[in-house]
Formats: sequence, structure tokens, C-alpha cells
Amino acid sequence: MEYLSSEYRDYLLGRNDDITGVLTLLEENHMVLLLGESGVGKTSLIHAGLIPEVTRKGWRVVYSRPLGLPSTDITRQLLATIFEGRPFYKGPLIPLIGEISGAIQGQYLLLIVDQFEDILLSRSDGEVDDLVSDLRTFKNVKPPSVSILLSYRSDLEGRLGLPSRSER
Repeated sequence: MEYLSSEYRDYLLGRNDDITGVLTLLEENHMVLLLGESGVGKTSLIHAGLIPEVTRKGWRVVYSRPLGLPSTDITRQLLATIFEGRPFYKGPLIPLIGEISGAIQGQYLLLIVDQFEDILLSRSDGEVDDLVSDLRTFKNVKPPSVSILLSYRSDLEGRLGLPSRSER
């Protein structure tokens, strides 16, 4: 399924309230979950709505999608975007985020992890455990000037045979 990219933001009609709502949540919280069924436009909202808006506000944006090795994939995307291909870093996400905060002083960092459900397809349980641990730490530490947006497909659990949130 295709999504609207930033260059087609003029086609993202009727979503201004959604963009404003997500932006407000990001300004008030260090971690936000964008939850919705497949095909409702979460990725289009991110690319054609949220990214142009926060970029206009002067924020640094790192977009990632956790494919085969989620913790490594996100770390690599952070390094490639902020440090322009700095040598490979293999360590916890939190110290790296701290280093990035220092490097981009005066700017807000938004890390977007789109299609977070892809961690269920990871080639490494250790990678999933590392990422979840880092996200828990991030939630408790709350680094200044940094937010994480996790986009998650809400209808996936039923297809995997997992109980829905309302059934838990």
C-alpha cells in the first residue's frame, strides 16, 4: 500500500486536526503511540503531515522502520541521519540519543519508528528485547528536547491470534 510523501502534502486533506493533535501530544510527552488499523493513513499522516510541520518548526526528524534487526536498524538510521554515516555504533539507544541531543543543541529531535509491529518479524529476539528495554528506559529518563513517535498497526494482533487490548 502506498502512502503520501512530503512532496504530496497538499493532497493530505482534512487531517489538520490530526496533525495538530499528534504535534501537541509530542510537545507534551516524550513518547507517543500512533495507533490505527492498516490503511487508515498513519504513514501518510507522518510523511505528508507531521514531518513537514515539525521540520517547519525547526525540529530534526529521524524516520526509521524496524525491519530484520530493529535495535540495530534504528541506531543505524539515527547515525546516518544525524552524523552522516558515522562509523557503526553497537550499543544502547539511550546513550546515543544523549550524544545526539548534545550534537544538535538548541534543536528538538523527533525519532519516528513507523510500523513498529515489524519488530514481531525480527530475526533476533535479543534485538527486540534490547529495543523494548531502551524504550522503557527512554520513557523513564525523558531526555530533554527528544520525543519518540511509535506508529503501530492495531489490527495485527487479531491476525496473529493474540487477544486484542479489549480482551486482555
